Amino acid sequence: MHTIQFTEAAFERLYRQFMEQPVGLIKKKKHVIYIKSLNLKHYEIARIAQFSGDRVTDYLKEYDQGWLSGIGLLNIYRPVSSVTKSATVTA
Repeated sequence: MHTIQFTEAAFERLYRQFMEQPVGLIKKKKHVIYIKSLNLKHYEIARIAQFSGDRVTDYLKEYDQGWLSGIGLLNIYRPVSSVTKSATVTA
């Protein structure tokens, strides 16, 4: 289990940032962190946020490594085709 200690100020900041975040993956990540700040167990967080336990752990690690700035980053793998790289457009 991943253990993170939350101060009262951090708890308030998490709630505010979670509520102000537009819909999307970042909001979901902040939701997980906010639920964790309520001292719930990982399986409870996974059930509430509707994520796997592994995903919850991943998000908590992101938070622990970069705090909220780490949660705001999306690491999306987007491969580029070798055909696309070499293709040229002529007019």
